[in-house]
This record gives sequence, structure tokens and C-alpha cells, in this order.
Amino acid sequence: MSTPINTPDLQALYTQKLCSADQAAKLIPKRCNISAAFFAGMPVSLFESVARLAREKYYEHLDFYYMHSTPHMAEHVLNIETARILKPKPFYMGPAERALVQQSLAIGEKLLEYMPGSFSQVPDLI
Repeated sequence: MSTPINTPDLQALYTQKLCSADQAAKLIPKRCNISAAFFAGMPVSLFESVARLAREKYYEHLDFYYMHSTPHMAEHVLNIETARILKPKPFYMGPAERALVQQSLAIGEKLLEYMPGSFSQVPDLI
């Protein structure tokens, strides 16, 4: 007979760690690198909170690495005001990124840094 493994109560652990998107966003250091999953893996509410806090100057500087933007990300993150703090560093340039580059050229600021690389290189580039 094997000895039972002492496992935590997963529901209690989940409940203990559960927090709002705003609370989670405030756990992110004021200066750091962050990376986002794309499409279905992106926590939409969290990035809305991060973008809002960036516009409110809660953060000092965040380098934001990601593969592909979504329309939601384009709306909340890929705009001049947010990109001044939450520095987009995409691995692929889509329509939203190209639009931000055009806007940043018009005001004379570099707000986006393209990170060229193949899909398999991304983990080594971050």
C-alpha cells in the first residue's frame, strides 16, 4: 500500500489567490519586461488594467513583448498615450503596429520597437 501524497486543497488555494484584474496589474513591477500570449491566451481584462494604469502613470517603463496583436490590444495598448509607458515590442508587424509607427513618425517619437525573428527564436529573444 502506498502512502498518500499530501496535496493542498486546490479550491482553497485558488480562492486565496483570486483577485481582480486591477489588483493583478498592480503586482507587476513599475519597471519590467512583460510578455503576452496571443489571441485566446491573452488575459483581456488584465491588459485593459495594465493599459489604464500605464496611462495613469502608475508604471515607469514596461517593455511589452508579444507575437500578434488583436483588435482589442490595438484599441487599449497600441496608441500613443499608452505606448509612451507600455513600450510595444512586437515580433510581427500587423496593421495596428504599422498604424502606430505612422502616428509616432508624425509626432517625432519612436514608440514601437520591432523585434524581428522567426517563431522558433522567440523564447531566446525575450
